[in-house]
Amino acid sequence: MVSPALTTVVNPAREIGRSAARLLIDRLDGDQGPAREVVLTHQVVRRTSA
Repeated sequence: MVSPALTTVVNPAREIGRSAARLLIDRLDGDQGPAREVVLTHQVVRRTSA
C-alpha cells in the first residue's frame, strides 16, 4: 500500500495483555509491593525504507 514499504516494529499485543492481566490479578490478590516494570521482546521488520 505504501511505497517504499516502511520498516516497522511488531509489538507482542497478546503478551502485553497477559502481562497486564497477571499484574492486575496479583494486585487484586493483595500484592501491595512496589510498582514493577515488565520488559517484553519486540521484533523489527526491516523493509525497503530502511
